Amino acid sequence: MTLAEPRGGVASLLRSPRFLFVVFAISGAFVFFFARPQNAIQSLVQPDSPNASTASLSKGTPPLGSSADVKNSTLGFEKIFVINLPERHDKLDAFSLAASLTGFTHGVIEGVRGQDVVNKSLPSLEMANPPKSEKGRSNIIGCWRAHLNFAQRIVRERISTALVVEDDSDWDVSFREQMADFATGSRYISGTAKKPRSPYGDDWDLLWLGHCAVQEDPSDQRRFVIENDDTVPPQQHRVNFSKCPKLNEEGYDNSTRIVFRAKDGVCLYAYALSFHGAQKVLRWQNKMDKFLPIDISIGNQCKNDPNFKCIGVFPQLIDSHKPAGRQSRDSDIGTFDPNNIREKGFTNNIVRSTRLNIETLLYDGEKAKIEDQWPDMPQLTGPRRTRFHNFPIQPTLSTFIHGMLSQIFALSALALLGAAPVPVSSTRLYVSSYAGTITTFDLSKVGNASYQLAPLDTSTGCSPNASWLQIDVKHRNLFCLDEGFAVGNGTLTSFKIKDDKNGSLSTVNHTVIPNAPVNSAIFNGPNGSQLLAVAHYAWALTTWKVNPATASYSPLQSFNFTQPKPGPKADRQAAPHPHQVLVDPTNKYLVIPDLGSDLIRIFYIDPQTLQVSPRPSINVTAGSGPRHGVFYSPGRRAGINRGAIDFYLVSELSSTLAGYKVFYHPNNGGMGLTPFADPVHTWGPSNDTIFSGNAPAEIILAPGAIANQGVQLLVSNRNATFFKDIKNPDPKNATHIDSDTIASFTIPKSGRKFAPKFGGLVPAGGSFPRHFSINREGSLLAVGLQNSGRLVVLERCAKTGVIGEVVADFEGLGQVSNIVWDEPPRKGD
Repeated sequence: MTLAEPRGGVASLLRSPRFLFVVFAISGAFVFFFARPQNAIQSLVQPDSPNASTASLSKGTPPLGSSADVKNSTLGFEKIFVINLPERHDKLDAFSLAASLTGFTHGVIEGVRGQDVVNKSLPSLEMANPPKSEKGRSNIIGCWRAHLNFAQRIVRERISTALVVEDDSDWDVSFREQMADFATGSRYISGTAKKPRSPYGDDWDLLWLGHCAVQEDPSDQRRFVIENDDTVPPQQHRVNFSKCPKLNEEGYDNSTRIVFRAKDGVCLYAYALSFHGAQKVLRWQNKMDKFLPIDISIGNQCKNDPNFKCIGVFPQLIDSHKPAGRQSRDSDIGTFDPNNIREKGFTNNIVRSTRLNIETLLYDGEKAKIEDQWPDMPQLTGPRRTRFHNFPIQPTLSTFIHGMLSQIFALSALALLGAAPVPVSSTRLYVSSYAGTITTFDLSKVGNASYQLAPLDTSTGCSPNASWLQIDVKHRNLFCLDEGFAVGNGTLTSFKIKDDKNGSLSTVNHTVIPNAPVNSAIFNGPNGSQLLAVAHYAWALTTWKVNPATASYSPLQSFNFTQPKPGPKADRQAAPHPHQVLVDPTNKYLVIPDLGSDLIRIFYIDPQTLQVSPRPSINVTAGSGPRHGVFYSPGRRAGINRGAIDFYLVSELSSTLAGYKVFYHPNNGGMGLTPFADPVHTWGPSNDTIFSGNAPAEIILAPGAIANQGVQLLVSNRNATFFKDIKNPDPKNATHIDSDTIASFTIPKSGRKFAPKFGGLVPAGGSFPRHFSINREGSLLAVGLQNSGRLVVLERCAKTGVIGEVVADFEGLGQVSNIVWDEPPRKGD
């Protein structure tokens, strides 16, 4: 039966198997709704997907702005303060010692005595739930005023972000590492502006780090999840004084911490305010109808002011310490019997208390001697893991029926018409960031609908400064280089890609290596052997023997490069700076552009032993600063293991693209390059002065060929925002942005004697496209925007090479450094 040829009318339709199937499906759907548990209904109505908000910048003094700043002396905030009464030198002494041993500095906000606050300065003389004594009232007022002085100072001095901590607070000895994870979560919950000014994101007012209870905002279902975290107190050791997230009911285990949008809370042991947040606090506190304690009032503001954006963490990262000795020395608000003695100090909710490990931190420093507060802490195995999570929206019956009927009638039409199922395409990407994370993304598209880019999982196993990813799709291995500029050494980490829906990563090896590893390449030898070569910007090459089956590796060789004197551009060429390593198309040589020495370094690979040995280096134009190159061999792209080979080189310091013919010396004696045309600027023929500071970064050869033209080279240009005031990649954000560029060049079919032909510039989608990569079909370009903290995906016509609009994007990643597609390459590429 078809719509064009009805036979038998309605009666025939009612008897048809397809119609009976549709009726059965509709009936079953209603039974399904009423019989399914609620969480199952949720997963049906809306799948797990992110919903990052757009960002708005604060107006305070610009902060440092890098994700690496989370581990600086102010933890990525512009300032840190402690609230301390001037007469409590003992508390300030203890706090300052603990802060110094965990690596952060602070100023002081003086505590206030309530009797020093005159009534006329209070917003209301009527106190909600007034205390029984005048002293209690005075203490509440003094505490309120001290916290307002903190907000006032931010506004008065135009401080962009500041953290305040009460002087009896305590935190874990690994607080800085905890804050790095929290920053990633905060960026996800808040969203990040086009040029992030804070490692915690820019669209937040308050970060509630230390509390005695905090509640989730039910209207925002996003969570940043930190799993397998040995700093999370088990359920039996958590002490809170009001409602908190019920992690077990949300499906998390006892070793999980979450970051979320907060709607209420109690206790202000530690919190941060942005400049705008401090402004809002001052306004809110001075219009109270009834006077409230400061923590209750700020909790109410989080709950009732829709423009006040609070981000919480649970379990908390900071809590109040109770030292051994006289309990009367505790809080300056409460009243205690001076005869009560505490035999042993403690801090609620903190596993490895800094205060309780002072002696070890001060005199010993051995991490192994740090003590947990509780002997029954679970023994966790494997690394800490992080991921993004978005709970489904709670459906109502009417919304469920409407959505279900839409699905049913769509299925009915397909069934009656005999239509084919709607095609679904999905692929994974891995994205590294200088924030120390590797994020797994799913890029999917259903039929002709728009693309969806969803984070699936996050690993911090390559921290603190993940710089480069190398994927071995065949063996399901991922290698990550950590540049280590925050700590003075690099690391190499290998992962197995798990066979699960999230493509999560399981750490195999993690090794400290020489500083500043920035690029790598895999050589596949005979009998399944593998060599991983690593270029170190700090003048070195290291090689590693890899077992592809397990992703384990062992060191082979290390070479330290030297040069007799600085190059022509001494500020960038004072020493050798290898910036890339690649294997040539004959599978015999490592080729290493050295930005500092203006050389292409060549190493021969012994395929049997995997040992490499240097061959004569190739000089390039002095002062050009060669950065990255790519080989092109038409015969090898066609599957023929022979034919002419060309090499195209991008030089960062001269902003040029040069083409060379490749030739080889006999007896494995090395490789040579002959230029076949003058270099061209990577931005084309323009004379616009905007390109005076241009710094090209990456070059790729697009798969396939462009009809009637040849093949396409693509180059990213940084620090030259040629495109001004363009549409934001985020369709929900009306704020226009400036953008750096992607340049296209064509290698003519007519031969190698011509320079690449400039094809034009397109917006990269934001600032500083450090890296980009293309999918195997050549239809999508994934761009990592370092300064924008953003991943964008651009559509590309594989037949014409035309690069189109942004089809998907994700913000809040920190300084994006590398992107790889989890799909096999095309043959010959």
